[in-house]
Amino acid sequence: MFSNWHPAWRYLGGSAFVLLLLVLLLAGPEIIGKDQSPPLVIFCAAGLREPVTKIAGDYEAATGQGVDLRFDGSESLLNSLLLGAPCDIYFPADESYIALAGIRGIHIDEVVTIASQRAVLVTASGNPKNIQSWNDLFDKKATIAQAQPDAAAIGRLTREYLSRSGRWGQLDRHTLVYLGTVTDVVNAVSLATADAGIVWDVLAV
Repeated sequence: MFSNWHPAWRYLGGSAFVLLLLVLLLAGPEIIGKDQSPPLVIFCAAGLREPVTKIAGDYEAATGQGVDLRFDGSESLLNSLLLGAPCDIYFPADESYIALAGIRGIHIDEVVTIASQRAVLVTASGNPKNIQSWNDLFDKKATIAQAQPDAAAIGRLTREYLSRSGRWGQLDRHTLVYLGTVTDVVNAVSLATADAGIVWDVLAV
């Protein structure tokens, strides 16, 4: 899909963004092993669709309990929770949303760290702009796609980290389009709608 990808996390403060599984008190009693239970409702960040869908299928086969997967940006999913949407497990793309959930009044029953991921810069197939450095993005007038900072975890964290180093304004001015989820950014770059995009490394394959 992509010709190469660059460790943009170097520009994002060198942080590995931790994924956490948030089990909400909304789940009620023990949920494992009840084949007559209603479907388990999982709110999951869009970038994690593939692995979580596989895990959900394995869970259904093992327990007989259905799983209702709902994918969107981490911020959008959190807003749905705040509006009272039923949910058993909230699976955001970054740990900061766990803290936000608590601050905004969502009762947290348990938090489990299960994996980590990093933000990277991907280029269109063949890397037509020959992007090899941060400055190349701007010197070579590359078209850039990003996830909406107010909807998706990676967009919010990109803005937060680059603002600290004074780089956000430059990137914002050169961004061609802001999209709803990180998977939308992946699609834009893979279709060469944009020359480059910031995505999670798990999608940069």
